Amino acid sequence: MRTPNMKVKCPECKEGFDLSVNDYEEDDLLQCPECTVDLVIKVDNGKFKLVTEKEKYFDEEIAEEFGAAEEVEEE
Repeated sequence: MRTPNMKVKCPECKEGFDLSVNDYEEDDLLQCPECTVDLVIKVDNGKFKLVTEKEKYFDEEIAEEFGAAEEVEEE
């Protein structure tokens, strides 16, 4: 039985490569095989998306800031 692969693209060098969907999950770390930049896997609508570590922390800060604001508005 073949393990399903998903095509992903490095946000730094734009190199495309395959990842096994059974071997990785959200927030796993890996390196681009081409430029060796450290990447974090994000899942968006069931698809893998690679972001740099800097982007990961930026996205988390934005989510925390706006997530907290949304909770206050709902009360």
